[in-house]
Amino acid sequence: LQQRLLELHRLSDSIERIELMDDITMERLPEILVASYRTRLHHREELTPVFNRIINPELQRIGCKRTIPIYGFSIEHEQEYKEEDIDTEYCLQVDEMATDSSLIKFKRLPEVPQAVCMKYTGPYGRFHEHFAEIFQYIDRQGLTICGPYRTQYVEGPWNQKNPSKWVTIIQVPVKEEVQQNPFPNETFYQ
Repeated sequence: LQQRLLELHRLSDSIERIELMDDITMERLPEILVASYRTRLHHREELTPVFNRIINPELQRIGCKRTIPIYGFSIEHEQEYKEEDIDTEYCLQVDEMATDSSLIKFKRLPEVPQAVCMKYTGPYGRFHEHFAEIFQYIDRQGLTICGPYRTQYVEGPWNQKNPSKWVTIIQVPVKEEVQQNPFPNETFYQ
């Protein structure tokens, strides 16, 4: 009963956070345990079939306990946004580490102190527009990307037939640019 109450509390917090999220926000991404599967996709739309045919059956086979609410996302291992031939790692938050299988690897993802996050509602075919917007925002704010971005799939083809209602959150780890001292050998006192 205690575990179920904790799951319901986490689900309620997650739904509230997503519903209140503006277009672009700055958030901390906590340290989490994940089960991951890394692959190369020809197109983004292949992720759901890969999850259904490969990842989910393997997680069930090895008896993996998922965290409720389910927090799944892909980490893009490219230096830039790509539409095709995408080196991606699908991660699913889990309650505990298990033994790696030939397909699934378990690991701890460290905290990301600052991530620029954008909620996007609509089909995957318009991702490039939203990635361009978030990268422009990062540049305008004087931030530097400091890690691979995540794409969190909240609503998608697995539970929503209408692509205009798909909800995705883009999360880009950033840090403030460090200003170089133009006089490195000088000491200034106030």
